[in-house]
Amino acid sequence: MIREVVYLDYLDALLQADKFRCESIIGKLQSQGVDIREIYIFIFQKALYKVGKLWEIREISVAEEHIATQITDYLVTKVFAALQNKDKTNKKAIISCMEKEFHYIGAKMVSNIFELNGWVSYFLGSNTPAKDLIKFIDEKQPDVIAISFSIYMNYSRFIKALNNIINHFPAQQIILGGQGLTGQLLEEFKMQYPSVKYFNSINDLDFYLQQPEVINN
Repeated sequence: MIREVVYLDYLDALLQADKFRCESIIGKLQSQGVDIREIYIFIFQKALYKVGKLWEIREISVAEEHIATQITDYLVTKVFAALQNKDKTNKKAIISCMEKEFHYIGAKMVSNIFELNGWVSYFLGSNTPAKDLIKFIDEKQPDVIAISFSIYMNYSRFIKALNNIINHFPAQQIILGGQGLTGQLLEEFKMQYPSVKYFNSINDLDFYLQQPEVINN
């Protein structure tokens, strides 16, 4: 487990827009052999959640939130590039943010987790129009579609796009993550869409992808 003092040091550097200090902290963790999943969950994900909260209560500006995102994006890519992936399977996943969803770092980390488990991962990034996503699914015929939903105000648009996917590909496995669904809304969603798997964390997804029924299916 990464110590809280390390996380707080990273968060301070991130809020100061100190890219080189952030990079140094992450580099030290890598040299100590800390698993990428721990770095993703206990540094990147945790820090970005905090940055989001600070932006919501207007303690930081949009510019500060953006630079924190860009620094994290750079480091997510750098940490992943240093790893040796598992042998490739024949499984494919499409990972995408819905239309009007611009918070893409979580989805990018999800894409990397799929690749760490040997999958071919197609990461479409942020703000993917529903019709283009449908077309891409039809072209690639993935085993799984992973959708990131982070902004509650986009709920009706998200549901419309989800229903569109289900109508076009009724047998398609769909998984979902992000902060847009919480509490009672999440429970209602699970009841309405029992076939859609919801993952609360990257760690939960990684554990799921290592199960024999997923690997061998």
